Amino acid sequence: MARFKLLAPHYLVVDGTEWEQKEIDQGPGKEVRKRYKVPKMFHTDDSGDWNYPYISPATGKAYGGEIIVATEFNPLFPRDVVFFGPPTPEMEPLDDEAKEMVAQYKHNWQEIADTPASQGTYSERLIDDFLKQQAEIATKQSAPNQDMMNLMKQ
Repeated sequence: MARFKLLAPHYLVVDGTEWEQKEIDQGPGKEVRKRYKVPKMFHTDDSGDWNYPYISPATGKAYGGEIIVATEFNPLFPRDVVFFGPPTPEMEPLDDEAKEMVAQYKHNWQEIADTPASQGTYSERLIDDFLKQQAEIATKQSAPNQDMMNLMKQ
């Protein structure tokens, strides 16, 4: 069982998160229901998502907290959220098994050399890098083709 601390907001696939579509079948006129598994949003700044809140002894209220997720249920940590899928760069490994998983998946994570980590989360930097690549392709396509220029001169 690998445990991770979320460092940024995540959409994770967890049990019990479904979207239900209801429609009326035109033939017999009966209601048809379809259920789809969808990821759940966990926001690190939302006190409702913290499964390990920091409680002030003076006031008894939460002043911060953490979201800890795991790959399978462990009775030693019953508050951990069990998720399905690989870890992300914005998950801090908390045990040796989690560190091994990060090492296993690290080659899949694109390194974005042009933007330092201080300029947003990994996902934001990944989107910025994608937009930059898209702009480069668009400018290459808009440049006049040399063969076309020669043809126009003739």
